[in-house]
Amino acid sequence: MYSGFIIKSDGSVLYWSGMYGKREQVRPLGSLDVSEVVKLKALIDGQKLSAFAHRETGNMTTALAVTDGEMLYTITWPGMDSDTDPVPETVKPVHAELLRLLSPFREKAASLPHDQNKK
Repeated sequence: MYSGFIIKSDGSVLYWSGMYGKREQVRPLGSLDVSEVVKLKALIDGQKLSAFAHRETGNMTTALAVTDGEMLYTITWPGMDSDTDPVPETVKPVHAELLRLLSPFREKAASLPHDQNKK
């Protein structure tokens, strides 16, 4: 079972889950203030993540995927999403901000009824 969060440019936060990384179930969890999204985008741009190529995997793998217009780029590293040690240095500021922003939504996602996490 795989799961993750989507932060949309309008501030909407969605939780997805499914087998083999397929987004079989997508649930709205709430929204962030648009100003927070603007700051996050500025941080991502400032770290130049679009030019950072890092594809490392492990038994558990975390992926950060960013869509910017027509462009999609993905950075992966070993470990769970809350692990901080394996996060590439260039990604650490963005990772820390995502953990902060998504903290209340993690609690909501964890409280979803089990049958709603599956298709």
